[in-house]
Amino acid sequence: MGNNSTSRRAVGLVVVVFALGIALGVVGTRQWDAHVQASQQHPDFLKQLKSELNLSAEQASKIDAILDEDRSRWHALDIQRHAEWDPKYAPMEKASHSEWDPKYDQVRQQGRDSIRALLTPEQRTKFDAFLERHDQERQKQQQQQQGH
Repeated sequence: MGNNSTSRRAVGLVVVVFALGIALGVVGTRQWDAHVQASQQHPDFLKQLKSELNLSAEQASKIDAILDEDRSRWHALDIQRHAEWDPKYAPMEKASHSEWDPKYDQVRQQGRDSIRALLTPEQRTKFDAFLERHDQERQKQQQQQQGH
């Protein structure tokens, strides 16, 4: 009878490990997809800015460097969040994510302020309108992702 109980526990453990593997795979795939999507948006973002704001080559180069720096900061936050937050809160609930949103927003705002400092007053006005449209699109995408 003890052998039968051990066999059941072993089968149960295999099932639990298998289910956890699937769950981790799904979460990892979603995060990878978001990462790929974000990295693909960078060239489009700069291309749109260049076009809409009529940036000089020097401005475009400096803005590209700012965006690269922002991407590095976001990556560092991702690493920190995965190291500190994910082990504590494995079920990724939206409410728990709100702890990290201000940190990402701060990086975004610092980058935007750095870009604004490079622009002429006319370009700043166009930049603010561009950001408003961009933020609305980003919010729409986030709502769609939460719905899935």
